[in-house]
Amino acid sequence: MFKSKIAVILGTLIIGTSTASMAVANTSSTSINISAVVPSTEFQALPTNPNFGQAEVLAYNPTNSSLGGLSQRYTYKSTAGAIKAFIEGGVSNLYNGNSAQNIPLTTKFNNVVLTGTAQEVVAQTLANSGGSADLIITPGPIPSGASGNYDASFTVIFESTAP
Repeated sequence: MFKSKIAVILGTLIIGTSTASMAVANTSSTSINISAVVPSTEFQALPTNPNFGQAEVLAYNPTNSSLGGLSQRYTYKSTAGAIKAFIEGGVSNLYNGNSAQNIPLTTKFNNVVLTGTAQEVVAQTLANSGGSADLIITPGPIPSGASGNYDASFTVIFESTAP
């Protein structure tokens, strides 16, 4: 009797296990990654597109052998004073491995050309109330005979100044 109970229990476990494995034979899943930036109420200078700067491409125009530019709207606010900006390490170039074929990049914020030195890009009165302005990146002319895959990577730093 004891052996028959074990046989019934084992049989039930085997059937239950095989049924359970058949019940999950078809599955579907979705990975969801979420992030958010909540800036301080005292200072912010952020692109309106949170993906800006991750994989930007400048389009090539074969008609005039030039590269198109890039523009991104930023929102800003500073209750501490005017906003200054600069390019960490100085101005950048598109580089293809041959420095003789570098393509210079001009970066402007709020119509101010950015360099490696911090300079005011938003006056204190405008910064205090907050607003928006464009960051514009314009490539220079392509050197004669240049070709290849070009890359550039640089960081624009925004900082508030004491009044």
